[in-house]
Amino acid sequence: MLTVGLLTRPVAAAILVFMAIAISTHVPAGSFWNDGGFERSMMWGPPALSVLIQGGGKFSVDRKTGREFQ
Repeated sequence: MLTVGLLTRPVAAAILVFMAIAISTHVPAGSFWNDGGFERSMMWGPPALSVLIQGGGKFSVDRKTGREFQ
């Protein structure tokens, strides 16, 4: 849904919460992903936060259907 821009902000918020939970559970394993760490979750968290703040953009389905404004 995030890829096509459908309900971008709620989906980005859900991804951000999911990544926060993943980070908190993988902290004891360290930071490297090949040791079961939280590096990959830290990689996907900031883009989700960015989409949550900025929205889907001008080519998103939300913009075409009128759910998101400029």
